[in-house]
Amino acid sequence: MDPQYKLLEGLPPELCSRIKDHVHLADPENDLNIWTSIFKDESWLELALTFDRCSPVLLGYDLSRLRLRREPQKLYVALLACDYSGDLRRKESEFFVALQDGYEYDKTHYEIHFPSGLTVNVYEVLTGDEAARLPLEKIFRNKESGAYSQYCFYTDKKLKELEPSQILAHGSGPAYRLRAIRNG
Repeated sequence: MDPQYKLLEGLPPELCSRIKDHVHLADPENDLNIWTSIFKDESWLELALTFDRCSPVLLGYDLSRLRLRREPQKLYVALLACDYSGDLRRKESEFFVALQDGYEYDKTHYEIHFPSGLTVNVYEVLTGDEAARLPLEKIFRNKESGAYSQYCFYTDKKLKELEPSQILAHGSGPAYRLRAIRNG
């Protein structure tokens, strides 16, 4: 065990993980769990990086739940490729092969449902459209300070927060309420 967590020795592993997650939010093991919840290997993610400025990113208001070493239970996230060429969509078979086993794909809504309760919106990845069509109420949450979400780039693997001041509302200015970005 890492010396900084020596005090946690002897505690049940799940409790250790929860404490570590709150004490040290940048724990690489925890951040890696975000991606391994979806992909059994990194083959498609590494392939995606070879495309024009492509940078896979996960977006969801409660991504931190994926960092913990337990099942997420009813969590909705979006996977965006940010592939400006749009060519990555031609690698659909490679994408599905790299996913964790046991998923169900809803082609109508471009959603992948995992037995754990995790749902991943893959519209932008599979269509190559520049604008992702996302159910914003499932990706963002209203907090007292305004609309909020979290994101994690595959190349960085550190969970980051998307604060209201960073989210542009329909029209102009920060999104201090979810309804401000609903049509924007």
